Amino acid sequence: MLPLGWALAAISDVYYIIYADDITLWSVHNDLQRQESALQEALNAADEWCRCIGLTLSTDKTLYMSVANSWGRRRLVNTPIQLTLSGRPLTPAPQLRILGVVITANGSAKAWIREIKQQAHQVLHLIRRISSKAGVPRPTTTFRRHIEEADAALPTGSLVAYTDASCTDTQVVTSIVVPGHQNLCVNRLYLLRGPVPSVSAELLAIRDATKLVSAASASSSSFTIIRTHSTSAIKELRKKRRERARLNMEKAEAHDPSCDRDASNDALAILYVGLAGQGCVAKKRTGDGSGSSSTRKPVTRASREVTGRDLDPVGGALLGMQQAHIPITDLSCASPLEASRRTQPPVGHVGSLHRV
Repeated sequence: MLPLGWALAAISDVYYIIYADDITLWSVHNDLQRQESALQEALNAADEWCRCIGLTLSTDKTLYMSVANSWGRRRLVNTPIQLTLSGRPLTPAPQLRILGVVITANGSAKAWIREIKQQAHQVLHLIRRISSKAGVPRPTTTFRRHIEEADAALPTGSLVAYTDASCTDTQVVTSIVVPGHQNLCVNRLYLLRGPVPSVSAELLAIRDATKLVSAASASSSSFTIIRTHSTSAIKELRKKRRERARLNMEKAEAHDPSCDRDASNDALAILYVGLAGQGCVAKKRTGDGSGSSSTRKPVTRASREVTGRDLDPVGGALLGMQQAHIPITDLSCASPLEASRRTQPPVGHVGSLHRV
């Protein structure tokens, strides 16, 4: 392509870019007739050079465009530019792509920005899909870092559980760390009938932690806190609670006896908090059985009541479950899934369809 560049350089008032098999020509002369003659001369030179080496320029892929403002458009109406290639007239285009950059006839870059935004959204969506299907839980060191960062913000005497989860098309692994309860780490493996969203795995981990710390703190007056790194899980809990509150309000207005008026007394006081501070969900704690109740309200961004029915993420998708209770001190160099496999009981049936 170097000889073609020399031939184009010999033509005055024409600039060019040659990249692989892509040739771009342009002219910025003030005289529109001179622009037309210079570009036509460059087209003829390129066509002649290609024929000499046995190639032919494609008239279907060869486009031209006049970039001008409103005043320049009025000039083009009086002096239009017409170009031909091999005797065939070329069709003017409203926009052109030059080395990946979209240029429109009015000189605006809006079309290029829209295309870049669309490509960026597609790449981010692909990253989210790949990361949710990775199937490898985050290491226990992540829990320890979260524990250290959150210690200063915890109410005195609180029992805290840190949750994490990962999922594939066939299984979900949940990990729960309770440093205030004998440094306990619980890993659970769930077999699935089909794939579930990653937020369902996070909600499943929160449900497991809820059951675990509710039993551990049943005789304690301390506040129970469940922490998760998943913003989506917190948003899902809020959405489920809003939906449930709306249904209860509709039932109350219709005087429906099935309205859940006593929902605040069916679970212990549990606070669901995002590790990054994205919000929380608070529930009042039932007292010693005498009917009185007390609430210790920590400094949080939001609070609301939640019951176990809000934490049913996968429904009938579960086939079975196997769990291992592991001290946190045994997990310094292993991920929760690896530790769970290392401490699993002998191989046996899980549920009724699979063998682990």
